[in-house]
Amino acid sequence: MKKKKQQETEKFVSTEIKQNKMANEDYQKIKAFFVVLIIVIALVGLLFLFNGKVVTKDVFNEGEKTTTTEPSYDENIILASDIFKKGDKEYMVLLFDSSNKENGMLYSGLINSYNGKGTIYGVDFANKMNKAHFNEGIENENTNPTTLEELVVGGPRLLIIKDKKVIEYIKEPEIITEKLRAK
Repeated sequence: MKKKKQQETEKFVSTEIKQNKMANEDYQKIKAFFVVLIIVIALVGLLFLFNGKVVTKDVFNEGEKTTTTEPSYDENIILASDIFKKGDKEYMVLLFDSSNKENGMLYSGLINSYNGKGTIYGVDFANKMNKAHFNEGIENENTNPTTLEELVVGGPRLLIIKDKKVIEYIKEPEIITEKLRAK
C-alpha cells in the first residue's frame, strides 16, 4: 500500500512539475524570445525577397542574358582641335554638320566612301566640342587660318592642309561634293 501511495504521489508531483514548468516565468521569456526571433527572421527573408523581386528585379532573372557591345567610332571623324595636329603631310578636312537634314548624310557618306588620293578627315559640328568653330551667321570667314583659334566657319567647308597650313579653302557645296566624288 505504501508503494501504491508513493507511486500516486510521484505521478502527482511529476504532473504538477509539468504544469508548473509551462507556467514558469523563465520558460515564458525563452519561449517569447524564440517567437520574436522567428518573426524577425521571417521579416528579413520577406524583405530580401521583396528587394530582389520588386526593387532590383534581378534575383530570379536567370533566363535574362545581358549583351555588351563594343563602342565603335569612325577614325576619320576628328575634333576641331585636331585639325592642325594630324601627322599626314597633306590631307583634307571636311567641316560639316551631320544634324543638318539637307546635307548631313551626304557629307558623312562622302567621307566614308572617299577613296581618292590622300586622306580625308571630317569635323562634325553636331558634336558639342566643335560648336565653338561654327557660326552660321558669320559674314567674313578667315579663308587662311593658321591656328585653331582663327578657324570659324559658317557652313560646310573643305580644307586642304599641307604641312599644317591651309592651302585650299572650298566653301561651295557643289565643288566640295565634286572633289570628294572624284576617283
